Amino acid sequence: SLVSRNALLDPFLPLVTDQLRGENARLNADFHARGDVAAPEYSGFVRLAASQLTLPLLGTSYDDVSAALTGDHRRITLDRLHAKSGDGSLDGNGALQLTPEEAARAFRFQARFEKFAALDSESARVQTTGKLELTADRRDSVFHGALEIAEGKLDFPDTTGKKTVEPLGELEDVKVAAQKKPQGPGLLEGLHGSIKVNAPGRFWVGTADKSIAVELAAALEVGLDQDDGEPFITGKVNARRGDVELLGRRFEAQPSVVEFTGDPKEPHVSANAMYRASPWSIKVAIDGEPARLRPRLSSEPAGLSQEQCMGVLLTGDPGFRGQGGGNRSAASMATGVASGFLVGKLKKELGPALPIDTLTADIATDRPSGSAGGSETAAPAGAASNDDSDQGRSKVEVGKYVSDRIFVKLGRVFSTEDQAAIDRLTVDYRLSDRWSIVTSQTDQGRSDLEVLWTLNY
Repeated sequence: SLVSRNALLDPFLPLVTDQLRGENARLNADFHARGDVAAPEYSGFVRLAASQLTLPLLGTSYDDVSAALTGDHRRITLDRLHAKSGDGSLDGNGALQLTPEEAARAFRFQARFEKFAALDSESARVQTTGKLELTADRRDSVFHGALEIAEGKLDFPDTTGKKTVEPLGELEDVKVAAQKKPQGPGLLEGLHGSIKVNAPGRFWVGTADKSIAVELAAALEVGLDQDDGEPFITGKVNARRGDVELLGRRFEAQPSVVEFTGDPKEPHVSANAMYRASPWSIKVAIDGEPARLRPRLSSEPAGLSQEQCMGVLLTGDPGFRGQGGGNRSAASMATGVASGFLVGKLKKELGPALPIDTLTADIATDRPSGSAGGSETAAPAGAASNDDSDQGRSKVEVGKYVSDRIFVKLGRVFSTEDQAAIDRLTVDYRLSDRWSIVTSQTDQGRSDLEVLWTLNY
């Protein structure tokens, strides 16, 4: 017999398992067994209550936990399961049939959860509303399940700037060994079946700093194969709407889908996102298996090449790579990217109050041979404002789109030992996708006017 009256379990839990900790966990039980040792008959009840239970493996604590079991040698019933976590709660019940004639539905469990934080740790937080139903056939080791998620959210923390990466050092003494599959029957040996997951929408995946917020809908079947026991997934996960921030730019998530056909590691991904700006918006599209994904960039309105689209994403200016000649240094390119990221961050904080759309910096590291009397390099298309006096010199430019067709840019070319500084105002008027007029004026009295026809390929 097992008889307990409000026994405190906190001191004993660490002796049984290190995967469960309790606070004011108490046990009430009245359980009796009698008869033959090989086939005993037993009956009674077990009730557990705790102010808090913590699962260290998940880093999650559950409050106001209670469970009540009653049964005998024919049937065990979970009369009540209750827990609170986050802003919600979970309530469930179930039964386990122990007699052979009830083997077809030997196990049943169902639960309803309302804004329940099933996982609430430093690495992630999952809060859901919905219901879960599981059944299992003990005779054939088959399980079936259905998970309905009415709404929910999965939040990842913002870890930017909170982690430091330590160097690994020399790796001569490190050896990599192939992982061997465990031999012998495992806990799930011979078990097969599946759980159908249905989430029609209103399930949001994001980060604490709101840099990612995407609404998902899913219709999946997850299980273990009957023949080899390997896990499988079939079905689709659809991204309906949302936003993703990358390189200081806010991308609008467009209808996208991840389709599973069996192997969980080989889904087919078809995703689209749009960076909306004026006068060009940039669309990023990927399609294929994860190991072979390559982004494709395009512009709206059409007319920009892949390279120019990347220039818009990195700095806000499609002519980014062409500025200052074709031999830009790595430091110059990196500074342009960083300044574009900075403008994106400032726009996020200040919104319309920020008076500029682009900020680019070109850091000169080596003066080109053409500026020292050698053969000159032809300026790329669209670089009408860059005369020979720019070559090999550092400069900073800020730009503003005053309309969808007019881009105004103010720049300063810094002085060198034998050249004075230059301040330049440039106006780029786009007549169409191919034709544009570029005019510039410097503080030294030089004026330029060019009519450009551009072909992207």
